[in-house]
Amino acid sequence: MTQLKKQQYNLSLSSFTTALSFAQNSGIRSIEALLLNYIGATYEMLGEIESARNYYTQLLKIRQEVHDQKGEAKTLANLASTYRSQGQ
Repeated sequence: MTQLKKQQYNLSLSSFTTALSFAQNSGIRSIEALLLNYIGATYEMLGEIESARNYYTQLLKIRQEVHDQKGEAKTLANLASTYRSQGQ
């Protein structure tokens, strides 16, 4: 990964994290879920698998709380991807 690409991902993470804080403080669960997914995916692209799993796990809890079975399935697939990437 080029340094420029890494900087772009880190800038995205900063923006997503700021927006996530706002969504959590405002109680906007749908936006919170979307941002958790974006953050998890960005960490996964950066190769920071443990961080990706952390955000995907938070997202999974929301999907389960709101009974979003389709979203839950997608999140479980994302989590599985993190384990596959480490050969688990």
